[in-house]
Amino acid sequence: MRKYIVLALTVLMVLGLMGGVVMAEDEVNNDDDFDVDYMAAPAVAGMLLEAAGVDNRYGTGRDGGNFIRDVAHHMDGTDFSGVCKTDVIAYECAVAEFLNDPENGEHYPANVVCPCAGIIDPEASGAEFVDNEDGTGTLTITLVDLCGDPMEYAQRYFRAETQHTPTNRFYFIGGSILTYATRAQHQGDGVYTFTLTKPCGWNDVWNVGIAHGTTTDDRVVIEEDLVINIEYTPFMEGDWEVDFYLSGSTWEHVMFVIDHEDDGSLTGNGGYTRDADPDFSHEWDITSGQVTCFTDKSSEPWTDVIEVEITILYTTANAGYSITFNGQVDFEGGTMSGDVSGDSTGTFSATKR
Repeated sequence: MRKYIVLALTVLMVLGLMGGVVMAEDEVNNDDDFDVDYMAAPAVAGMLLEAAGVDNRYGTGRDGGNFIRDVAHHMDGTDFSGVCKTDVIAYECAVAEFLNDPENGEHYPANVVCPCAGIIDPEASGAEFVDNEDGTGTLTITLVDLCGDPMEYAQRYFRAETQHTPTNRFYFIGGSILTYATRAQHQGDGVYTFTLTKPCGWNDVWNVGIAHGTTTDDRVVIEEDLVINIEYTPFMEGDWEVDFYLSGSTWEHVMFVIDHEDDGSLTGNGGYTRDADPDFSHEWDITSGQVTCFTDKSSEPWTDVIEVEITILYTTANAGYSITFNGQVDFEGGTMSGDVSGDSTGTFSATKR
């Protein structure tokens, strides 16, 4: 009877972890009349074999043997593989690992399934974030099950609660709501990585976890108050090849962005023609330049938008001629495009060298 009490205790602990609630030890052992007799390894082996539908006996005659007897011979007192039987979950995992170890003989593995395998351990699992200092950051999530083994995650997304959402809404990382976070890249051994792209900087705090199914399901938080911080990156600085499409003609320019401040302001110069770089026949300066970043939350998935507006003034040939080009920047692709207004109208496209 007592072995079923212990088994029930194990199941309750597992269910508690699945729901994100870990039962404190004193909550289950604070009754002096509740005398728990912990199962020894042979009894645990019998339970696992029975659950898997595996006979404890294997082989025939002199080649025959008994899984339960093998487990008993492997014991050191009441410990098993160095684990005390009072550590119920670890003890069951150790017995299951022994039964499934092909190194124990030709009749192994027994192919039992430990009730704790594949169930996330929120304490052993976790997440960390690193600013790559190039407008991106890397989020690494490591999943470990209750047996201490790497855990594979069958769902498409991980989850996070964030200070960015005042309703405490949580969203999918790398999909559904966040387009600026890549899908999870599985690195093996229960490790998953994401690249978050925020060149205009970002500072947030997340509770990272996993859940099964829809957003209303219970979820298990594996990392609380994780700081997500990406420093502002002067991503416009450098040389750009700019094509102006005006009055049916293409005008190939080069633009040098000398400075890109944290407030988004730009300074620089450039000229025409591109083939004459740097001895331009038409030189110009950036008289005003501004980059604006925002997250479009009007629909799902959310999208990061980078807009740019630059006014240039010619200083040599065509001195005083001024045009403004404004559009959107593709940070990852190193391109931008949009409309031209001012002394001429049309469109433009640009590629960073």
